[in-house]
Amino acid sequence: MITNPRINIFTTLPSELILQIFEFCSGIDLLQLYTTSSKLRNDFMMMETLENDPNHMEMTTIYNFELMNKLLPSRSCYHQAILLISPPGNLIFKIAYYEYIKERAEKACHEMKHEEGTVHPSVSGLNLPSFETNMSLLNGLGYKSVKIACVGPSKSGKTKYVNCVTGQSQFAEDRQGVGAFVRNMQVVFHSYLFQLEIWDIARSKGMERIFMSHSDFVMFCFDLNHVQSFLEMSKMIEDWMIDRFASFSNFELNEHLLENRMYMCIIGMKNDLPRKVTNDMIQQLLNSFSMQDLRNCRIQYFELSTKNNTGMYLPLFHMLRTMENDIA
Repeated sequence: MITNPRINIFTTLPSELILQIFEFCSGIDLLQLYTTSSKLRNDFMMMETLENDPNHMEMTTIYNFELMNKLLPSRSCYHQAILLISPPGNLIFKIAYYEYIKERAEKACHEMKHEEGTVHPSVSGLNLPSFETNMSLLNGLGYKSVKIACVGPSKSGKTKYVNCVTGQSQFAEDRQGVGAFVRNMQVVFHSYLFQLEIWDIARSKGMERIFMSHSDFVMFCFDLNHVQSFLEMSKMIEDWMIDRFASFSNFELNEHLLENRMYMCIIGMKNDLPRKVTNDMIQQLLNSFSMQDLRNCRIQYFELSTKNNTGMYLPLFHMLRTMENDIA
């Protein structure tokens, strides 16, 4: 019996399973959430078999697992992922998909066998093993050090994001907005141990040039509630392209990233508040990069909320997944 219509499925999933989900879900797909996911739910609701189920509209009823298990596998992996991470909809579909993907992942995943260690506090909520525990596994793991630059306009929310995703307290107020600060965290992702060095870079062209020049992964952040923040962030991308690649064309950026084994994402912050940056504005920017080959796509878009703890780990999950493929 489902009793809580506001359940957050991700809080109940093991970390290995969450990583498996994002094996087939890329960040740029998330831009279609507001259209694709609602249409897909509507398709389910309009199906005759569902209409004949008197309980399918109730949020507190036992869902028809056999029916959902029959419907979901016929959908693409992309659409299945959209159902899970879409804006709040009918909980029956979300719970049914959770059961389906759990069964699928259990068959696909190799069970992680190691002694329990202390949970590293920098991986909030994921319960990944600590660095000390991981050291005992190094004989069977690859190792990769990754430098991440997090940049954006003032008050875009990037500093709070870095603090939240690494599980560390913020710096003193008199130090914020000045220079660059680093946070470190270790993550075991499949067969690799990643040492992440996340740099929170203040809005300063000199600082950005210094710390972004040798980064493996660059996060460009903006505030979804301020159009000016989006415009400033877009200009930062242009300046970075000129400084780093001597390129003046968005069309060429993905190719430059591919050649240099680099990754980039654009993050819309504070999506828990009324948005002023429209989806059309974001789509226009993404279209300018001309990312047609999704297999070699190095530019992704995400939206998240540090206040509601939603979507915070998507950028890192995507980066780790793509980087692991490159290493292999």
